[in-house]
Amino acid sequence: MANNIVKNANDGTLKIIDGAGSPASVTVSFINGDLSITEPGYEGKEPIMVYDRGAITQVIDGNDVPIDWSFSAKLVTITDSSTPTIRDAFKKAGGAAAWTSTSAKGKHTLDLEWTLTAKSDGSDEVITINDCFAESIEVAEGDEFDTVSVSGKSISTAVVIT
Repeated sequence: MANNIVKNANDGTLKIIDGAGSPASVTVSFINGDLSITEPGYEGKEPIMVYDRGAITQVIDGNDVPIDWSFSAKLVTITDSSTPTIRDAFKKAGGAAAWTSTSAKGKHTLDLEWTLTAKSDGSDEVITINDCFAESIEVAEGDEFDTVSVSGKSISTAVVIT
């Protein structure tokens, strides 16, 4: 039976996971509910238009297009030598200094796993973005709470939904 209940920020959990055989992970606490995933269109390829005297005659596949992602959370700790923080995970520092990359393609990459809980029937949906790296990590001061915001790319071209 289809689940017709609309999801919101209360229904999601985000985990950052390394590539070890028994993976280490950190669950993002106090997430602001602003996770954003921009997945490339059909087949994850850049479309190249082929023209003949100004008219499009065909569209062919170009380069792979990476997935863009971002999220923010209320800041608890910037770094911790024993318990990995969001920043530690992406910087391979502090409690995440020994974390293993999910890819051998050069950058330190991690998987992002977003679980959407289906409260009506108990069937969760899990969206995994493989091989993610941070392009920026921003820490900002606020009147009510400080935040950490992370944005980056995945060297994968499609999310995995289970």
